[in-house]
Amino acid sequence: MVKLQEEGLCKTVGVSNFVEHHLVQLIEDTGHVPAINQIEFSPFQYPESLLEYCKKQGILVMGYSPLGKEDC
Repeated sequence: MVKLQEEGLCKTVGVSNFVEHHLVQLIEDTGHVPAINQIEFSPFQYPESLLEYCKKQGILVMGYSPLGKEDC
């Protein structure tokens, strides 16, 4: 995806369901910071440390909540 971005074939690169250690590894391996991380987010699923890490790195967070989840 980074190569596609460098070639101008996409505007940004994002990830989904990455936790902090995944993001650290991705940034170390590629030298690129993803524009967005889509994660499960609700009053019952509030990953505060991940949110802080994303904020420090300039990564936007998009939250989702699955429909029909049994405990919601």
